[in-house]
Amino acid sequence: MGENTNKRSQGAAEYLLILAAVLVVAGIAVYYVSRGPAFPTISPKAAVDSTKDNIVIEVYSGSIAANEWEYRLSKTPGSGTWRTGTTALSIGTVNIDNIVANYADYGETSAAGTWYVSLRHKASGHEYFTNQDVTVEDSATI
Repeated sequence: MGENTNKRSQGAAEYLLILAAVLVVAGIAVYYVSRGPAFPTISPKAAVDSTKDNIVIEVYSGSIAANEWEYRLSKTPGSGTWRTGTTALSIGTVNIDNIVANYADYGETSAAGTWYVSLRHKASGHEYFTNQDVTVEDSATI
């Protein structure tokens, strides 16, 4: 009877080892399947350039390739259409629009005032900032 008990104990131990291995593999699979798409790490900020006419993105570190990021401009927080950035975002300043010349493209009646800027990675939907406010001065009225 002693041998029979040892075989059962050994069988139970093997079963538990197999079960543990299956749980580890399943856990790893769930991790890789459930995580979202990766996004580039950058440190950006919305601003107005020295002319006070252009809304720009200042990038302090990292980069995103052209056509892989989107921005939204509006005088109402959380509204507006996402537009694809056609130039690469890299360290330095990237002009996203001359708002004094193009305010009507955004459904506005003037450029002057507070604009809200949002920036996101296109593929993952990760938002780097949302409704960051910048003040534009219409140079025609200065």
